[in-house]
Amino acid sequence: MFVHPLRFGASLVPLLGILLQSLQGVQGAPHDPSSYLSRRDQSDLRNYRILSDGTGSARVDEQGDPLPGVRVPRKEKFPVDNVRKLPNGSSGKLRKVQSSKKHPADEKRRNIVKEAFKTSWNQYSKHAWGKDEIKPVSNQSSNPFTGWAATMVDSLDTLKIMGLDDEFEKAVDFVGSIDFTATFREDIPLFETWIRYLGGLISAYDLSGKQVLLEQAKVLADNLIGAFDTPNRMPITFYKWQDNDSKLNFLAGTNAGVAEIGTLTLEFVRLAQLTKDDRYYDAVDRITDKFIDFSKSKSLIRGLLPGNVDISGCNMTFTSDDENAKDDLVTLEDVRGGNSSKKERDSTGDLVPVLVAADDQGNYRRAHCKPQDMEFVPNEDTASYNFDGGTDSAYEYFMKTYQLLNGAEDKYKQLYLDIIEPAKKYILFKPKVRNNNGILLLGSQTVSKNGTMTPHYGMQHLTCFAGGMFALGGKLLDRPEDLDIAERVTQGCVWAYNITNTGVMPDSFTVDTCPGDDWDTECTFDELQNVRRDDNVHDKPPEFVSITQNYYLRPEAIESVFYMWRVTGDKKWREQGWKMIESVLNLTDVQDDSGQVVGYSGVKDVTDNTGNKDNLADVEESFWMAETLKYSYLLFDDFSSVSLDDYVFNTEAHPFKLD
Repeated sequence: MFVHPLRFGASLVPLLGILLQSLQGVQGAPHDPSSYLSRRDQSDLRNYRILSDGTGSARVDEQGDPLPGVRVPRKEKFPVDNVRKLPNGSSGKLRKVQSSKKHPADEKRRNIVKEAFKTSWNQYSKHAWGKDEIKPVSNQSSNPFTGWAATMVDSLDTLKIMGLDDEFEKAVDFVGSIDFTATFREDIPLFETWIRYLGGLISAYDLSGKQVLLEQAKVLADNLIGAFDTPNRMPITFYKWQDNDSKLNFLAGTNAGVAEIGTLTLEFVRLAQLTKDDRYYDAVDRITDKFIDFSKSKSLIRGLLPGNVDISGCNMTFTSDDENAKDDLVTLEDVRGGNSSKKERDSTGDLVPVLVAADDQGNYRRAHCKPQDMEFVPNEDTASYNFDGGTDSAYEYFMKTYQLLNGAEDKYKQLYLDIIEPAKKYILFKPKVRNNNGILLLGSQTVSKNGTMTPHYGMQHLTCFAGGMFALGGKLLDRPEDLDIAERVTQGCVWAYNITNTGVMPDSFTVDTCPGDDWDTECTFDELQNVRRDDNVHDKPPEFVSITQNYYLRPEAIESVFYMWRVTGDKKWREQGWKMIESVLNLTDVQDDSGQVVGYSGVKDVTDNTGNKDNLADVEESFWMAETLKYSYLLFDDFSSVSLDDYVFNTEAHPFKLD
């Protein structure tokens, strides 16, 4: 879980500053250039499509009141000829995921986690009710997403799972009143809205049967599905949702995160199952097919996907007429007011007229596109391959979607299988650190267009999801070798917790690697020869070459520990998980003047064990209660609670019921 990190946010920078310098014009069919230059009312600007890199900021500072709401569902500009049908049936009964062992709840530890959740929930309820987030140190509220009470919607299923029924009912009443057709933002961050809000509504409905939650999920989904109304049906990841904008012909972005577009299948597949509306399945299944084609025929590491891709469907070029008109700039207001009664005067074969950003002042110039499929980001000489925040949950969703579809669609299974061997060859590695027996980490490869590879040996906390992914795939497909990888990767994340003096893993780090490809060969670390100091870090472990030392309450490591516990029934995972959870609670607690714990906050430096209050970052993302504490609670709950054979978890830890 962009970004999550997009959980990753990026600045909204127009693509064309680079493209305008690097792309050369081609000759179009001759015609009078005055049709472009002299009078704008001679151009049917509404025929133009609008091209940009498609990036934006996942988290923003709230500005102003909600903009006018929209009516959904919208009439589409680019409807599909044939809506793809949700697969029915099954390829056969899927294998069980959970161990056959029976384990009762560890009530003492479960209740400690529950009390931590109640502390955070009470603080949110008192100081940030109806807002996206609580700032746990200053007791201030914030709306970094869309202002639709992200923490509340994200936490609905946790409330239900923990048996906090009164709090759940009160939250449901409020969520039922949210207007999911209006927000203060001009663009909706599709990924974050999808996994937190839409996922939270669907899961809470699956657990409670509250019809209002399904109705709200449908309203939100019918708003978000407008992002797919593009010529190639690829989604606009920072979606301009207002009526005025929805009349424009936006293209999907030339620089889209793979996780942003690949982490959509579970939610829309489940909604299609619940509503019997195939539009939702159609939208995401088309992305899946693009992944298949790209990973098999274009990827620089076959089977894997780079962190970012061009999904615009536009191979842009400037015709001679475009060059003649390069100084005749327009704004989107000009496009909205274009003369739609006149036909586009350019006759350039299969070229489609587009507008591209000319500057950062909202001005656009004319260009043309040749149609293309998913491609690499233009004008980038290298591509990055990893299991980090750019791709993580896209990979995670392959086997989960296969499971949700009850094995009825093999292509999701094949996508998962295709990543195994290249991951083993190019991404997984044994770190040269103390106590490295039986552990693996996931690094990355930067690959140039000529095939030159540059490895990077490090890992993000986000990447710790992979242990659970390999565990699920290993069980569903009866692949013991994947379970071995799951064990080693999860133990690698446990190691990263244990190595710091606070017992909490940093957001990311780099290390040295053991030589060779044999993960079982002995490889020792000489601490005396590898003292690495960093004046910006309180007490960096010598194994770390570099470190991003913050921890903002992330769930991915405890998530994989939970999966390993459920698939093996081995009690060591409960013990290791408890040590991790206890360390997190001790490091992140926020105390009032009397010493009472009133909340939990992300911290700036996981190597600072002094208890310095300045180390608290005053941030509590909604995934703290939606994921970290939920997985922690389920680790100590009865083994059958929210079974992995009855539910599949989305990347925000929202369980969807398996029919």
